[in-house]
Amino acid sequence: MKLKFFTLLPIVLLAAVLLSACGNSRYYTPTNWPGVTADENTAYVAYNTFVYAVDLNTGAEKWRFPEKADAKMTFFSDPVLTPDGQLLAASYNHFLYSIDPVTAAQNWVFEGSKNRLVASPLVTENGIFLTSTDGFVYALDFNGRSVWSFETGNAIWSQPATDGAERLFVSSLDHHVYALDLKTGQQIWQSEDLNGALVGAPAYSESNDMLYIGTFNNELLALDASNGQVQWRFATQAWVWSAPAVSDGVLYFGDQQGNFYAVDVSTHAALWRIQPQPDTPIVTTPLVVEDKIHFSAATNIYTVNDQGGITLTQPISGLMYASPVLAGNLILAAPLDNDALLIALQQSGAQAWNFIPEK
Repeated sequence: MKLKFFTLLPIVLLAAVLLSACGNSRYYTPTNWPGVTADENTAYVAYNTFVYAVDLNTGAEKWRFPEKADAKMTFFSDPVLTPDGQLLAASYNHFLYSIDPVTAAQNWVFEGSKNRLVASPLVTENGIFLTSTDGFVYALDFNGRSVWSFETGNAIWSQPATDGAERLFVSSLDHHVYALDLKTGQQIWQSEDLNGALVGAPAYSESNDMLYIGTFNNELLALDASNGQVQWRFATQAWVWSAPAVSDGVLYFGDQQGNFYAVDVSTHAALWRIQPQPDTPIVTTPLVVEDKIHFSAATNIYTVNDQGGITLTQPISGLMYASPVLAGNLILAAPLDNDALLIALQQSGAQAWNFIPEK
């Protein structure tokens, strides 16, 4: 399989290959890229040794956490806001930090993980659900206290998914998806071996109680969320890294050869497939806004319509491994290898502002 690899991606992909081949391997060193989330007024960017708060109107820095860089604290994934007004940031030093999003004060730290945290925690009204490269899922209350934990057979790189009420769905590099009781952590089911590492999160569809997940076996799978049984398989041209976006009965996702797919969940067939940059890995989950689909690949953000036509190509000076994020009327892009850590784009593609951290 011919792939075009960009800077950090060979390290990450090589680690994934090794983990896929060695079922009991859990310890490795992935390289990080920025993670982004936003509320009504502020964007939060986690990258390297800081989490930054950025004013959405002006692009000015509000604060950074910690106040001074600590080499032991490096951040990889999207920060997450909680219903009770916390900002959660997972770090390579095995810790999950709770930060006051207004003052940047530290609320608490969860230190229970035995290895690095790569994925963002999932937050529901029931609490915080954190996955770790130590192979465990940790359930916490909103004060950071442990409620339960569950061990899978290998490292976990992805955020869990939920049906919003009773079940938590976890994909592991052990080739299995697990369904757990949200309140107790008891296993409800474990899927069969899906014949490839699962790096992306499962996407849950409430309308048909299904899970959709990509694998390193060149497939997108549909699993019955009630029992974990594979309902159908869609063959791709290469590995599927990230979670698909589910919108109006269609799955949108990319693969490692730069193919971008729209698959009908009813017929299990491709509605269309495009390849705007051949051999350019697509490692992000698309952003669907009404009838437009935005996705990033290498140094571009593409906008396509629901027929697969490319309506806008927005060049970004830097590599795009973070998913585009909607913040009001803006689309936020967090490139790697760019002086600007965060770029705000209008829906037309025009740049509203960029954020360059002061040193």
